[in-house]
Amino acid sequence: MILKLVQVRLDPDIQQQQLLAKAFDSCPRLGNYCLNSIEQTYKQTRKNRHEYRVKKLISQLNKDRK
Repeated sequence: MILKLVQVRLDPDIQQQQLLAKAFDSCPRLGNYCLNSIEQTYKQTRKNRHEYRVKKLISQLNKDRK
């Protein structure tokens, strides 16, 4: 099998740069929020929060943000 590597440089306009900056800024905060939620749930109930509940929490936060 032959693999071909292609290197591409993206040159986003101002609006796209702002959207990318916003997305990259919110990802760590969302991850920290979910981690904190998981830790708090474990401390209170001594049970782990399941992955689908975390995904549900993320989708709920996205709906609230819009």
